[in-house]
Amino acid sequence: MRVTKIVPALAALALISGSAYGSDDEECLKHLSGSGSMDSNCFMVAAADMETANKALYAAIAQSIPKGNPNTALLSDYMREQDRMKRFCTINKFAGSKWKPDITAPQVRNINDIAYFECIYDLRKDQNQHLQSILDLVKSTTN
Repeated sequence: MRVTKIVPALAALALISGSAYGSDDEECLKHLSGSGSMDSNCFMVAAADMETANKALYAAIAQSIPKGNPNTALLSDYMREQDRMKRFCTINKFAGSKWKPDITAPQVRNINDIAYFECIYDLRKDQNQHLQSILDLVKSTTN
């Protein structure tokens, strides 16, 4: 009986804490502290949300390209290249740790991890702006 009261309370807590660092226009980005796991988690969630939005933009753009047009492959190449760019964010992480691995503990993020996840978020944000500008061009030609 006690479990049935605890489980809903924990679920509610998870939803509340998740929304504090979830999309909601990435509210957490307005309250970064500059250190710790919360900032890393904020950037991770924001990047994941942006990646989801980017996939939707990609689908809308791809749908507008006529079948057999070589720009379909070019758009796909762009999306793959953006995914590969994430690996270069490790430069940001290691630059802040004198070019050595900086591991605090498993599942504990430190300030160098923040630099890594912020880099990924910035890549996704730039990708989003680029895809949005392409979609705007597509829409302007269909009107």
